[in-house]
Amino acid sequence: MKNKVEVVKKEKKAGYFYIIPVERNSVSYFAVTHNEVEGLREYGISINKEKACTYLNYFLLKYFDDELIENKIKMGNVSYKDKTSFEWSGKDNFYTLDYIILMRDEMKNISWLLSNDYDNPDLNDYKEKTFEKVSEEKFKNELDEVTDFYNNICDYFDSLLD
Repeated sequence: MKNKVEVVKKEKKAGYFYIIPVERNSVSYFAVTHNEVEGLREYGISINKEKACTYLNYFLLKYFDDELIENKIKMGNVSYKDKTSFEWSGKDNFYTLDYIILMRDEMKNISWLLSNDYDNPDLNDYKEKTFEKVSEEKFKNELDEVTDFYNNICDYFDSLLD
């Protein structure tokens, strides 16, 4: 049996990548610099960190906005220069609603292409970034699970947007 990429609808600690929505007006300089940003935890999900790194890498890095003030502040960067980057360690990475929508839409498109037109050149950049984390052979063996995972993540984003 193949390993399903599970999306758990609660916070799991060790070995999981945790995603929670944050209300825009709840984010302040003090809260971010003191790791006190409170999210809407009832809407949080956890994903196996290895799987998140492998299959969300392309999307999370592509849509990470290093110019977003919350991302600059969370790095403790008072001058807002040269210290902002995505952190896999679970330190609060912020995304605007617009970027969440773009990420969701691209994820749906890529999932469809993977299932229906695997050799489409529109997948080249996605495959290049993904195959840095997993071999193409393993990826192909897990393709149904990957597309199912993307569909679950897109459903999660849709529920947040509702």
